[in-house]
Amino acid sequence: GLQQAVQLADAVANGDLTQTVAINSQDELGDLIKALNAMTANLNATAQIADSIAAGDLTVEPQRHSDKDKLGIALENMVAK
Repeated sequence: GLQQAVQLADAVANGDLTQTVAINSQDELGDLIKALNAMTANLNATAQIADSIAAGDLTVEPQRHSDKDKLGIALENMVAK
């Protein structure tokens, strides 16, 4: 389980957002994998918005995930400007 979590984190760090890990435990390791899978899904959604903007579609509405979401804020600023 921990090795799979590390492999997923490494894949995301290298820009590969195609992977997820099955959650097989209900402990802290399961919580970690759940958070990593959520992070990957959020980054995928953000990448799709960035692709739309790159294609010239400024009708997309980026949604930041929190007030500290630097990438989401940057995408909001791109569309606004």
